[in-house]
Amino acid sequence: MDLNGKSGWRSNRGAAVLELAFTIIFLLLLTIGITELGRAFWYYSAMQTAVRNGARCLSNQKWEVGAAVSQCQTLVRDDANSAGVWPQLIPANVTISCNGGTCTWGSGAAPEYVTVQVVDYRMRWLWAITEGTPQASESAGLKVVATMPYMD
Repeated sequence: MDLNGKSGWRSNRGAAVLELAFTIIFLLLLTIGITELGRAFWYYSAMQTAVRNGARCLSNQKWEVGAAVSQCQTLVRDDANSAGVWPQLIPANVTISCNGGTCTWGSGAAPEYVTVQVVDYRMRWLWAITEGTPQASESAGLKVVATMPYMD
């Protein structure tokens, strides 16, 4: 009991509720941040695997075969989409270049190396928190690149 004859636990009850509220808000924000960061790493890993498979596909194609570029772009798209990325990857996000320039498959000499990249993939955020953060309808662009020597 305190000097006024009241028990001390009653006066501390409101402070405990307030501390709990602040702790829950902090833990919720931490959980949301970890979830979004984990999704970003997962998407980047899925895209990196898909791009690497596309570069490997392209580096093993015959130089004379003109359909190799679209075939390997489709492989990249299908690999990424099968990993569960959302929204799905579209062929316009997948670019292919040879020796750092435009790839004109089947004409001229074979390149030394091929590069496959996913450019400006728009990953959607799941959570909308405040005005200053990306909202659920907004997105973050990912760029993933893989370069391999041309083997054929």
